[in-house]
Amino acid sequence: MPRSIRSRVGLILSLYRWMHLHQLIDHDPTRNVRLPRVPQRSMRPYLCREDAREWVDSAMGDPERPISLLVLLWLLSGLRPSEPLQITGRDVLPRGDQLTVTLRRRKNGGSQSILLPEETAEVLLKHVSGVRPIIRNARGEIPSMGLATHWLRRWCRRNYVAYVPPYSLRVTYITLGLESGADPRHIAGSADHTLAMTSYYDRLHGSVSHNPGPGLAAWIREPSKQSEYPETHDESSRVPSPSGAVERPELVAV
Repeated sequence: MPRSIRSRVGLILSLYRWMHLHQLIDHDPTRNVRLPRVPQRSMRPYLCREDAREWVDSAMGDPERPISLLVLLWLLSGLRPSEPLQITGRDVLPRGDQLTVTLRRRKNGGSQSILLPEETAEVLLKHVSGVRPIIRNARGEIPSMGLATHWLRRWCRRNYVAYVPPYSLRVTYITLGLESGADPRHIAGSADHTLAMTSYYDRLHGSVSHNPGPGLAAWIREPSKQSEYPETHDESSRVPSPSGAVERPELVAV
């Protein structure tokens, strides 16, 4: 991705700058090299409520496949694409009648426990096997992110749903969570996001789902219910013209 390329190029430039500063090299060959440009924000598609319901139903109908568990963890818990791949049996803990899972947050560091919905817990229990990784490939190993994405594409074709990338399911979790009335602080906390980023996704979602444009267009085109000359119109409001005829008052631009 462009941001990853920029980050890696930046590390190389920093290394040469440090070596030149400490006189380990005579000159900095990257002195005039500029970092590649990247977009400030990335636009990602996400599912509407009806599509999300169809995805959940499809995953619940085929719980034995690892991709079904991945879909539920991405969609109903807002995990980053690679985070479910690191979950092992020791990370799954009971909390009363519910289940929690402990995540190792790679972006901000540390670990965090989140409560799983009943749908996700039901499917997850079918994949727990001791302390082994929950998501495994055919050889019992942790799959790569490329393989997980391949599974998702095949799963979408098999269930006749439009493909969206794994991160879009995380965006769906945030946007539909806000639409359902959940507290933005709780959504940001569970998704390991800042409130500013959560508000950004909410703004993108609102510009489509709650855009006032269609309603405004209908209101503008709706005929006025008040007649042009109501019968109770006060005759004193009419302005005499120089010729003595009564004229309608003119509209004044403000």
